[in-house]
Amino acid sequence: MPILDEIKKFDINKCLRENFHLNKNPFTPKELFSDGLTADEVKTHDRVFQGRKEIVESIITGIRAGDSYKSVLYGSKGVGKSSILNLCLYALSNDYITIKIRILKEDVNEKVFQKKILRAVATALTSRILKTDGLNLESIRKKIQQFFKPGAVKELDATAALAFLFSSDQVTYEESTQDKEAINLHLGPVPIGFTMKSEYVNAAKTMTSYAHIPETDLMRILKSAHKLTLEFGFKGIVLGIDDGDKLNDAELERMLLNLLKGMFYADAKYHLMVVCARDVIELDVKDLFSDNFISPLSKDDVLRALNEMYKSESVGEKEIYDFFDKEVLAELYEESNGLMRDAVILCGECIKKACSEKKERIDKDVFNSVRVREEAAAAVKLMTMNHISTEYKVVTYLMENKEGYSSDENFQKSVGVIQSRLTQILRELENKGVLKSRKEKRRRVYFLKGGIEEVLKY
Repeated sequence: MPILDEIKKFDINKCLRENFHLNKNPFTPKELFSDGLTADEVKTHDRVFQGRKEIVESIITGIRAGDSYKSVLYGSKGVGKSSILNLCLYALSNDYITIKIRILKEDVNEKVFQKKILRAVATALTSRILKTDGLNLESIRKKIQQFFKPGAVKELDATAALAFLFSSDQVTYEESTQDKEAINLHLGPVPIGFTMKSEYVNAAKTMTSYAHIPETDLMRILKSAHKLTLEFGFKGIVLGIDDGDKLNDAELERMLLNLLKGMFYADAKYHLMVVCARDVIELDVKDLFSDNFISPLSKDDVLRALNEMYKSESVGEKEIYDFFDKEVLAELYEESNGLMRDAVILCGECIKKACSEKKERIDKDVFNSVRVREEAAAAVKLMTMNHISTEYKVVTYLMENKEGYSSDENFQKSVGVIQSRLTQILRELENKGVLKSRKEKRRRVYFLKGGIEEVLKY
Protein backbone atom coordinates (compact mmCIF):
# COMPACT_ATOMS: atom_id res chain seq x y z
CA MET A 1 0.00 0.00 0.00
CA PRO A 2 1.39 3.48 -0.86
CA ILE A 3 2.69 5.35 2.18
CA LEU A 4 0.18 8.21 1.90
CA ASP A 5 -2.73 5.78 1.76
CA GLU A 6 -1.34 3.94 4.77
CA ILE A 7 -1.02 7.17 6.75
CA LYS A 8 -4.60 8.14 5.90
CA LYS A 9 -5.84 4.72 6.92
CA PHE A 10 -4.05 4.71 10.28
CA ASP A 11 -6.41 5.70 13.12
CA ILE A 12 -4.65 6.06 16.47
CA ASN A 13 -7.93 6.47 18.34
CA LYS A 14 -9.13 3.15 16.95
CA CYS A 15 -5.86 1.56 18.04
CA LEU A 16 -6.21 3.02 21.53
CA ARG A 17 -9.72 1.61 21.85
CA GLU A 18 -9.08 -1.82 20.35
CA ASN A 19 -5.52 -2.55 21.51
CA PHE A 20 -5.38 -0.75 24.85
CA HIS A 21 -9.03 -0.23 25.86
CA LEU A 22 -8.51 3.53 26.11
CA ASN A 23 -10.77 6.41 25.12
CA LYS A 24 -7.64 8.49 24.54
CA ASN A 25 -3.99 8.52 25.53
CA PRO A 26 -4.06 9.45 29.23
CA PHE A 27 -0.35 10.16 29.49
CA THR A 28 0.07 13.85 28.79
CA PRO A 29 2.14 16.00 31.18
CA LYS A 30 -0.01 18.34 33.23
CA GLU A 31 -0.10 20.06 36.57
CA LEU A 32 -2.54 18.54 39.00
CA PHE A 33 -5.24 20.69 40.62
CA SER A 34 -4.83 23.55 38.16
CA ASP A 35 -7.56 26.19 37.88
CA GLY A 36 -10.85 25.55 36.13
CA LEU A 37 -11.28 21.83 36.82
CA THR A 38 -14.68 20.16 36.88
CA ALA A 39 -15.73 18.18 39.95
CA ASP A 40 -14.98 14.90 38.14
CA GLU A 41 -11.53 16.14 37.09
CA VAL A 42 -10.75 17.09 40.68
CA LYS A 43 -11.62 13.55 41.78
CA THR A 44 -9.33 12.11 39.10
CA HIS A 45 -6.47 14.40 40.11
CA ASP A 46 -7.03 13.43 43.73
CA ARG A 47 -6.55 9.77 42.83
CA VAL A 48 -3.48 10.47 40.69
CA PHE A 49 -1.82 12.58 43.39
CA GLN A 50 0.41 10.16 45.30
CA GLY A 51 3.07 10.19 47.98
CA ARG A 52 2.83 13.81 49.11
CA LYS A 53 0.33 13.68 51.96
CA GLU A 54 2.77 14.60 54.73
CA ILE A 55 4.26 17.63 53.03
CA VAL A 56 0.86 18.97 51.92
CA GLU A 57 -0.55 18.56 55.43
CA SER A 58 2.53 20.26 56.89
CA ILE A 59 2.16 23.29 54.59
CA ILE A 60 -1.58 23.64 55.13
CA THR A 61 -1.19 23.27 58.90
CA GLY A 62 1.55 25.91 58.87
CA ILE A 63 -0.75 28.34 57.06
CA ARG A 64 -3.83 27.65 59.17
CA ALA A 65 -1.89 27.80 62.44
CA GLY A 66 -0.36 31.25 62.00
CA ASP A 67 -0.51 34.64 60.34
CA SER A 68 2.64 34.45 58.25
CA TYR A 69 3.83 31.18 56.74
CA LYS A 70 6.53 31.59 54.11
CA SER A 71 8.12 28.61 52.43
CA VAL A 72 10.23 27.65 49.42
CA LEU A 73 9.30 24.43 47.61
CA TYR A 74 12.46 23.25 45.91
CA GLY A 75 13.59 20.22 43.96
CA SER A 76 14.25 18.92 40.46
CA LYS A 77 12.19 20.04 37.50
CA GLY A 78 9.29 17.67 36.91
CA VAL A 79 9.24 16.37 40.48
CA GLY A 80 5.77 17.81 41.16
CA LYS A 81 6.37 21.12 42.95
CA SER A 82 3.68 22.98 40.99
CA SER A 83 1.11 20.25 41.64
CA ILE A 84 1.79 20.47 45.38
CA LEU A 85 1.44 24.25 45.19
CA ASN A 86 -1.83 23.91 43.27
CA LEU A 87 -3.26 21.39 45.73
CA CYS A 88 -2.44 23.59 48.73
CA LEU A 89 -4.08 26.60 47.08
CA TYR A 90 -7.11 24.52 46.12
CA ALA A 91 -7.50 23.09 49.63
CA LEU A 92 -7.34 26.56 51.20
CA SER A 93 -9.51 28.38 48.66
CA ASN A 94 -12.75 28.22 50.64
CA ASP A 95 -11.40 30.20 53.59
CA TYR A 96 -8.57 32.23 52.07
CA ILE A 97 -7.97 34.45 49.09
CA THR A 98 -5.60 32.21 47.12
CA ILE A 99 -3.57 33.52 44.21
CA LYS A 100 -1.17 31.75 41.88
CA ILE A 101 1.33 33.88 40.00
CA ARG A 102 3.68 32.57 37.35
CA ILE A 103 6.97 34.45 37.33
CA LEU A 104 8.87 35.26 34.14
CA LYS A 105 12.44 36.53 33.87
CA GLU A 106 11.25 40.01 32.96
CA ASP A 107 9.19 40.15 36.18
CA VAL A 108 12.27 39.94 38.39
CA ASN A 109 12.88 43.65 38.85
CA GLU A 110 11.46 46.15 41.32
CA LYS A 111 9.61 48.28 38.78
CA VAL A 112 7.56 45.37 37.45
CA PHE A 113 7.37 43.07 40.44
CA GLN A 114 5.52 45.25 42.96
CA LYS A 115 2.80 46.21 40.50
CA LYS A 116 2.36 42.63 39.27
CA ILE A 117 1.91 41.27 42.79
CA LEU A 118 -0.42 44.06 43.91
CA ARG A 119 -2.54 43.74 40.77
CA ALA A 120 -2.82 39.97 41.20
CA VAL A 121 -3.81 40.19 44.88
CA ALA A 122 -6.27 43.06 44.38
CA THR A 123 -7.90 41.43 41.35
CA ALA A 124 -8.20 38.11 43.19
CA LEU A 125 -9.87 39.73 46.20
CA THR A 126 -12.31 41.88 44.24
CA SER A 127 -13.20 39.02 41.88
CA ARG A 128 -13.80 36.74 44.84
CA ILE A 129 -15.98 39.33 46.54
CA LEU A 130 -18.19 39.53 43.46
CA LYS A 131 -18.50 35.74 43.27
CA THR A 132 -19.06 34.98 46.96
CA ASP A 133 -22.47 33.59 47.83
CA GLY A 134 -24.44 35.82 50.17
CA LEU A 135 -22.62 39.00 49.12
CA ASN A 136 -24.98 41.03 46.97
CA LEU A 137 -24.20 44.55 45.83
CA GLU A 138 -25.95 46.07 48.82
CA SER A 139 -23.97 44.04 51.35
CA ILE A 140 -20.73 44.78 49.47
CA ARG A 141 -21.51 48.49 49.55
CA LYS A 142 -22.23 48.38 53.29
CA LYS A 143 -19.01 46.54 54.06
CA ILE A 144 -16.94 48.99 52.04
CA GLN A 145 -18.72 51.93 53.68
CA GLN A 146 -18.07 50.42 57.09
CA PHE A 147 -14.42 49.90 56.28
CA PHE A 148 -13.91 53.48 55.06
CA LYS A 149 -16.15 55.05 57.71
CA PRO A 150 -14.46 58.09 59.29
CA GLY A 151 -12.76 56.97 62.47
CA ALA A 152 -12.81 53.29 61.50
CA VAL A 153 -9.34 53.55 59.98
CA LYS A 154 -6.70 56.23 59.90
CA GLU A 155 -6.75 58.58 56.94
CA LEU A 156 -3.48 57.24 55.56
CA ASP A 157 -4.70 53.66 55.95
CA ALA A 158 -7.92 54.50 54.11
CA THR A 159 -5.88 56.00 51.29
CA ALA A 160 -3.68 52.89 51.22
CA ALA A 161 -6.72 50.61 51.07
CA LEU A 162 -8.10 52.62 48.19
CA ALA A 163 -4.72 52.43 46.44
CA PHE A 164 -4.89 48.66 46.82
CA LEU A 165 -8.37 48.51 45.29
CA PHE A 166 -7.25 50.66 42.37
CA SER A 167 -4.52 48.10 41.68
CA SER A 168 -7.32 45.72 40.69
CA ASP A 169 -8.73 45.41 37.20
CA GLN A 170 -12.18 45.33 38.81
CA VAL A 171 -12.30 48.76 40.47
CA THR A 172 -13.04 51.92 38.50
CA TYR A 173 -14.55 55.31 39.32
CA GLU A 174 -16.33 58.30 37.85
CA GLU A 175 -17.03 61.82 39.01
CA SER A 176 -20.14 62.27 41.12
CA THR A 177 -22.96 64.24 39.52
CA GLN A 178 -24.13 65.41 42.95
CA ASP A 179 -20.85 66.38 44.60
CA LYS A 180 -18.06 67.99 42.60
CA GLU A 181 -15.51 66.95 45.21
CA ALA A 182 -16.61 63.31 45.27
CA ILE A 183 -16.13 60.24 43.11
CA ASN A 184 -18.36 57.18 42.68
CA LEU A 185 -16.63 53.82 42.91
CA HIS A 186 -17.52 50.83 40.75
CA LEU A 187 -16.68 47.25 41.66
CA GLY A 188 -16.83 45.09 38.57
CA PRO A 189 -19.27 46.01 35.80
CA VAL A 190 -21.93 47.36 38.17
CA PRO A 191 -21.66 50.59 40.21
CA ILE A 192 -21.97 49.93 43.92
CA GLY A 193 -23.18 53.43 44.69
CA PHE A 194 -20.29 54.17 47.02
CA THR A 195 -18.88 57.70 47.02
CA MET A 196 -15.41 58.81 48.13
CA LYS A 197 -13.96 62.27 48.43
CA SER A 198 -11.82 62.97 45.37
CA GLU A 199 -8.88 63.99 47.57
CA TYR A 200 -8.66 60.39 48.84
CA VAL A 201 -8.84 59.06 45.31
CA ASN A 202 -6.11 61.40 44.08
CA ALA A 203 -3.88 60.54 47.03
CA ALA A 204 -4.43 56.82 46.40
CA LYS A 205 -3.60 57.19 42.73
CA THR A 206 -0.42 59.07 43.62
CA MET A 207 0.58 56.37 46.09
CA THR A 208 0.76 53.71 43.37
CA SER A 209 1.95 55.95 40.54
CA TYR A 210 5.64 55.64 41.37
CA ALA A 211 7.80 53.25 39.37
CA HIS A 212 8.91 51.92 42.76
CA ILE A 213 6.40 52.35 45.59
CA PRO A 214 8.10 53.71 48.72
CA GLU A 215 8.49 51.12 51.47
CA THR A 216 6.25 52.88 54.00
CA ASP A 217 3.45 53.26 51.44
CA LEU A 218 3.82 49.65 50.33
CA MET A 219 3.57 48.44 53.94
CA ARG A 220 0.39 50.48 54.44
CA ILE A 221 -1.13 49.15 51.23
CA LEU A 222 -0.43 45.53 52.14
CA LYS A 223 -1.70 45.96 55.71
CA SER A 224 -4.88 47.62 54.46
CA ALA A 225 -5.39 44.84 51.92
CA HIS A 226 -5.17 42.28 54.71
CA LYS A 227 -7.69 44.19 56.84
CA LEU A 228 -10.05 44.47 53.88
CA THR A 229 -9.73 40.72 53.33
CA LEU A 230 -10.75 40.05 56.93
CA GLU A 231 -13.64 42.53 56.62
CA PHE A 232 -15.16 40.34 53.92
CA GLY A 233 -14.91 37.21 56.04
CA PHE A 234 -11.78 35.57 54.67
CA LYS A 235 -9.02 34.29 56.95
CA GLY A 236 -6.13 35.72 54.98
CA ILE A 237 -4.23 35.81 51.71
CA VAL A 238 -2.13 32.94 50.34
CA LEU A 239 0.23 33.66 47.47
CA GLY A 240 1.66 30.86 45.36
CA ILE A 241 4.63 31.98 43.27
CA ASP A 242 5.32 29.43 40.54
CA ASP A 243 8.03 28.88 37.92
CA GLY A 244 10.89 30.27 39.98
CA ASP A 245 12.71 27.06 39.07
CA LYS A 246 12.32 27.91 35.38
CA LEU A 247 14.37 31.08 35.69
CA ASN A 248 17.40 28.81 35.22
CA ASP A 249 19.62 31.21 37.10
CA ALA A 250 20.59 31.15 40.78
CA GLU A 251 20.99 34.93 40.86
CA LEU A 252 17.51 35.50 39.40
CA GLU A 253 16.02 33.11 41.95
CA ARG A 254 17.86 34.99 44.70
CA MET A 255 16.55 38.31 43.36
CA LEU A 256 13.01 36.89 43.26
CA LEU A 257 13.16 35.83 46.90
CA ASN A 258 14.67 39.14 47.95
CA LEU A 259 11.95 41.06 46.12
CA LEU A 260 9.40 39.03 48.07
CA LYS A 261 11.31 39.75 51.27
CA GLY A 262 11.14 43.45 50.45
CA MET A 263 7.38 43.31 50.03
CA PHE A 264 6.41 40.78 52.67
CA TYR A 265 8.58 41.53 55.68
CA ALA A 266 8.87 39.03 58.53
CA ASP A 267 5.66 40.00 60.36
CA ALA A 268 3.56 40.77 57.28
CA LYS A 269 0.34 38.79 57.60
CA TYR A 270 0.61 37.03 54.27
CA HIS A 271 1.31 33.41 53.43
CA LEU A 272 3.81 32.67 50.66
CA MET A 273 4.75 29.48 48.83
CA VAL A 274 7.49 29.87 46.24
CA VAL A 275 8.60 27.22 43.74
CA CYS A 276 12.38 27.27 43.23
CA ALA A 277 15.17 25.00 42.10
CA ARG A 278 17.39 25.82 45.07
CA ASP A 279 17.06 25.79 48.85
CA VAL A 280 16.86 28.78 51.21
CA ILE A 281 20.50 28.43 52.28
CA GLU A 282 21.81 28.60 48.73
CA LEU A 283 19.44 31.49 48.00
CA ASP A 284 20.42 33.22 51.28
CA VAL A 285 16.85 33.80 52.50
CA LYS A 286 16.69 31.47 55.49
CA ASP A 287 15.93 34.47 57.73
CA LEU A 288 12.41 34.70 56.29
CA PHE A 289 11.62 31.49 54.41
CA SER A 290 11.54 27.91 55.57
CA ASP A 291 12.09 25.28 52.92
CA ASN A 292 10.40 22.10 51.81
CA PHE A 293 12.45 19.72 49.70
CA ILE A 294 10.28 17.88 47.19
CA SER A 295 11.99 14.56 46.66
CA PRO A 296 11.41 12.17 43.75
CA LEU A 297 8.52 9.78 44.27
CA SER A 298 9.00 6.16 45.25
CA LYS A 299 8.48 3.44 42.67
CA ASP A 300 5.19 2.37 44.24
CA ASP A 301 3.85 5.94 44.23
CA VAL A 302 4.82 6.52 40.59
CA LEU A 303 3.23 3.27 39.46
CA ARG A 304 0.06 3.93 41.45
CA ALA A 305 -0.21 7.38 39.89
CA LEU A 306 0.37 6.03 36.37
CA ASN A 307 -2.22 3.33 36.96
CA GLU A 308 -4.79 5.90 38.09
CA MET A 309 -4.08 7.91 34.96
CA TYR A 310 -4.59 4.81 32.82
CA LYS A 311 -7.84 3.93 34.59
CA SER A 312 -9.14 7.48 34.11
CA GLU A 313 -9.41 6.85 30.36
CA SER A 314 -9.83 3.07 30.30
CA VAL A 315 -12.81 1.17 28.98
CA GLY A 316 -13.89 -1.81 31.04
CA GLU A 317 -11.81 -1.01 34.15
CA LYS A 318 -8.53 -2.03 32.55
CA GLU A 319 -5.27 -1.15 34.31
CA ILE A 320 -1.78 -0.26 33.16
CA TYR A 321 -0.53 -3.66 34.31
CA ASP A 322 -2.77 -5.31 31.70
CA PHE A 323 -0.75 -3.77 28.86
CA PHE A 324 2.71 -2.82 30.19
CA ASP A 325 5.21 -5.56 31.02
CA LYS A 326 6.33 -5.46 34.66
CA GLU A 327 9.96 -5.21 33.60
CA VAL A 328 9.12 -2.20 31.45
CA LEU A 329 7.38 -0.43 34.33
CA ALA A 330 10.39 -1.09 36.57
CA GLU A 331 12.80 0.29 33.96
CA LEU A 332 10.47 3.18 33.23
CA TYR A 333 10.65 4.19 36.88
CA GLU A 334 14.45 3.99 36.89
CA GLU A 335 14.62 5.99 33.68
CA SER A 336 12.42 8.73 35.13
CA ASN A 337 14.39 8.94 38.41
CA GLY A 338 11.09 9.21 40.24
CA LEU A 339 10.12 12.38 38.36
CA MET A 340 6.44 12.04 37.58
CA ARG A 341 6.52 14.27 34.52
CA ASP A 342 9.26 12.18 32.88
CA ALA A 343 7.42 8.95 33.70
CA VAL A 344 4.22 10.30 32.13
CA ILE A 345 6.05 11.39 28.97
CA LEU A 346 7.67 7.96 28.62
CA CYS A 347 4.33 6.18 29.04
CA GLY A 348 2.70 8.41 26.46
CA GLU A 349 5.49 7.81 23.95
CA CYS A 350 5.30 4.06 24.54
CA ILE A 351 1.57 4.05 23.82
CA LYS A 352 2.06 6.02 20.60
CA LYS A 353 4.96 3.81 19.49
CA ALA A 354 2.99 0.62 20.14
CA CYS A 355 0.05 1.96 18.15
CA SER A 356 2.27 2.91 15.23
CA GLU A 357 3.61 -0.65 15.21
CA LYS A 358 0.13 -2.14 15.73
CA LYS A 359 1.20 -3.84 18.96
CA GLU A 360 -1.09 -4.74 21.84
CA ARG A 361 1.50 -4.64 24.63
CA ILE A 362 4.29 -2.38 25.77
CA ASP A 363 7.29 -4.69 25.87
CA LYS A 364 11.02 -3.98 26.14
CA ASP A 365 11.37 -3.54 22.40
CA VAL A 366 8.81 -0.75 22.40
CA PHE A 367 10.28 0.83 25.51
CA ASN A 368 13.87 0.76 24.28
CA SER A 369 12.86 2.32 20.99
CA VAL A 370 11.38 5.38 22.71
CA ARG A 371 13.72 5.85 25.65
CA VAL A 372 16.50 7.23 23.46
CA ARG A 373 15.61 10.30 21.45
CA GLU A 374 16.73 10.41 17.84
CA GLU A 375 18.93 13.42 18.58
CA ALA A 376 20.64 11.57 21.42
CA ALA A 377 21.13 8.44 19.35
CA ALA A 378 22.57 10.48 16.49
CA ALA A 379 24.91 12.33 18.85
CA VAL A 380 26.20 9.09 20.36
CA LYS A 381 26.68 7.41 16.99
CA LEU A 382 28.67 10.44 15.84
CA MET A 383 30.87 10.12 18.92
CA THR A 384 31.62 6.48 18.18
CA MET A 385 33.08 7.57 14.85
CA ASN A 386 35.59 9.80 16.64
CA HIS A 387 37.08 7.97 19.61
CA ILE A 388 39.46 10.80 20.43
CA SER A 389 36.70 13.41 20.90
CA THR A 390 36.24 14.84 24.38
CA GLU A 391 32.52 13.99 24.32
CA TYR A 392 33.31 10.35 23.57
CA LYS A 393 35.77 10.25 26.48
CA VAL A 394 33.11 11.69 28.80
CA VAL A 395 30.53 9.12 27.73
CA THR A 396 32.91 6.14 27.96
CA TYR A 397 34.09 7.31 31.39
CA LEU A 398 30.50 7.39 32.60
CA MET A 399 29.81 3.99 31.04
CA GLU A 400 32.73 2.52 32.99
CA ASN A 401 32.21 4.43 36.25
CA LYS A 402 28.39 4.66 36.20
CA GLU A 403 28.42 8.34 37.21
CA GLY A 404 30.61 11.38 37.66
CA TYR A 405 30.76 15.08 38.50
CA SER A 406 32.81 17.93 37.08
CA SER A 407 34.84 18.66 40.23
CA ASP A 408 36.16 15.08 40.29
CA GLU A 409 39.88 15.36 39.46
CA ASN A 410 40.02 11.79 38.16
CA PHE A 411 37.18 12.57 35.76
CA GLN A 412 38.96 15.73 34.56
CA LYS A 413 42.24 13.85 34.10
CA SER A 414 40.59 11.00 32.22
CA VAL A 415 38.87 13.37 29.80
CA GLY A 416 41.77 15.82 29.59
CA VAL A 417 39.94 19.08 30.38
CA ILE A 418 39.64 21.48 33.28
CA GLN A 419 36.54 21.62 35.49
CA SER A 420 34.80 24.55 33.75
CA ARG A 421 35.08 22.88 30.35
CA LEU A 422 33.92 19.54 31.74
CA THR A 423 30.89 21.24 33.30
CA GLN A 424 30.04 22.76 29.92
CA ILE A 425 30.34 19.41 28.10
CA LEU A 426 28.22 17.60 30.67
CA ARG A 427 25.46 20.20 30.34
CA GLU A 428 25.56 20.03 26.54
CA LEU A 429 25.28 16.24 26.58
CA GLU A 430 22.38 16.44 29.01
CA ASN A 431 20.60 18.92 26.73
CA LYS A 432 21.05 16.50 23.83
CA GLY A 433 19.45 13.71 25.86
CA VAL A 434 22.64 11.67 26.20
CA LEU A 435 23.02 12.19 29.95
CA LYS A 436 20.79 12.69 32.94
CA SER A 437 21.71 14.24 36.26
CA ARG A 438 20.68 14.56 39.87
CA LYS A 439 21.68 17.03 42.53
CA GLU A 440 23.61 15.84 45.57
CA LYS A 441 24.18 18.60 48.11
CA ARG A 442 26.28 21.22 46.29
CA ARG A 443 27.18 19.23 43.20
CA ARG A 444 25.41 17.78 40.18
CA VAL A 445 26.07 14.13 39.39
CA TYR A 446 25.78 12.95 35.78
CA PHE A 447 25.11 9.48 34.37
CA LEU A 448 24.13 7.92 31.05
CA LYS A 449 20.50 8.14 30.04
CA GLY A 450 18.83 4.75 29.74
CA GLY A 451 19.35 3.12 26.37
CA ILE A 452 22.49 5.12 25.53
CA GLU A 453 24.80 2.30 26.54
CA GLU A 454 23.05 -0.02 24.09
CA VAL A 455 23.56 2.55 21.31
CA LEU A 456 27.25 2.80 22.21
CA LYS A 457 27.70 -0.96 22.12
CA TYR A 458 25.86 -1.19 18.83
